[in-house]
Amino acid sequence: MKYKNIIILPVLILIIFTSYSESLSQSSLDHTLDEISKNNKSLIANNQYLQSKKLESRVGNSLYNPFVEITNLFGAADNQGDQTEIKVIQSFDFPTSYGKRNKVADLKISQTAYEQDILRQDILLEAKFTCIELIYLNKKKKLLLSRTESMKTLLDLFQIKMDKGEGNILDVNKAKINLLNSNSELLVLENKINELNQKLTELNGGNKIVFNDTLYPVVPVIPDFADLERTIENADPHRKFIIQEKQIYQSQVELSKALSLPKLELGYYYLGLTNQNFNGIHLGFSLPLWENNYRSDFYRSRSLSSDLELESHDNEHFYEIKKQYDQYEVLKNVLNEYQLTLESINSEELLLNALNFGEISILEYFVELSFYYTSVDKYLEMDMEYNKVLAELFKYQL
Repeated sequence: MKYKNIIILPVLILIIFTSYSESLSQSSLDHTLDEISKNNKSLIANNQYLQSKKLESRVGNSLYNPFVEITNLFGAADNQGDQTEIKVIQSFDFPTSYGKRNKVADLKISQTAYEQDILRQDILLEAKFTCIELIYLNKKKKLLLSRTESMKTLLDLFQIKMDKGEGNILDVNKAKINLLNSNSELLVLENKINELNQKLTELNGGNKIVFNDTLYPVVPVIPDFADLERTIENADPHRKFIIQEKQIYQSQVELSKALSLPKLELGYYYLGLTNQNFNGIHLGFSLPLWENNYRSDFYRSRSLSSDLELESHDNEHFYEIKKQYDQYEVLKNVLNEYQLTLESINSEELLLNALNFGEISILEYFVELSFYYTSVDKYLEMDMEYNKVLAELFKYQL
């Protein structure tokens, strides 16, 4: 019974310390995501690219360059001297086309915001997944440290018993092997934690992040599937992008019709002779017989294509959300069962009591303890998956 208290004590201290530290600290996950949204190189580069796309949307929406022609004719007939002609001509499309061009440009500019939202949500979801994995690993590291200390204590006690002639080398060797396994697992886990912190640093544009949280984000209130699915679809930037694209094609159909109207020319005309000058106004127009053939049909076809793309997206996204929601409900129920079962028993204490009273051998003790640890680890892993599913369901809030 003496070493029972020595082994249980570190576990109790760990539980008390963890509860205390988590109650005092607030998760830095939101702060980490805010930093990544500001420092991520892909987001910065994409933002600059979208700025250029906004400028590109305005290209070609100005007037044509004015045309100036000066002609000087020498040696005119009847000794009238030189003849000079000056033409200054401004060409422009039919006036209604400029308003429609501005509308298309405005729609394209507003569409760039959805492109940025799509990329930002993908990057921040990747970062959130990484943080959730780190929370899981940090939790597991605390448990492994506690288990390792317990194994060391147990090894020391078996060694003392053997030195006194009360134990045997087999028990000591079993304790050594379990301590070796625990230390090895701890080294692998610490390496994985370093890898994920480096990944966060990469996502943060090279600015170092060390994420030590052991507390998952507060679980939001989960509405029923129909309400949640409707909320996600209404906020989905990919869906908004497709809808905006359809509006752009519809506006380009209207623009094509406007461009099918005659182009106009307005200018000044001067004719100078030796004895007299003439001034006048130049008027002209072009007949758009061939230039815009099939343009309206092309954009109508693209508009119909956007309708089909939207239907495909809605169908695919619906079942994707349904799959995630079903996973959430299954994991929630399984986690509740795990939690109730693990809280109702203390396998470590029961196994230690059985070992102390000689009800089980040291080999049986380590086998059963390993089974219990595996169950706890499985619970932690499922808790991580549960939080990942929640992160996917609430991706639209990133």
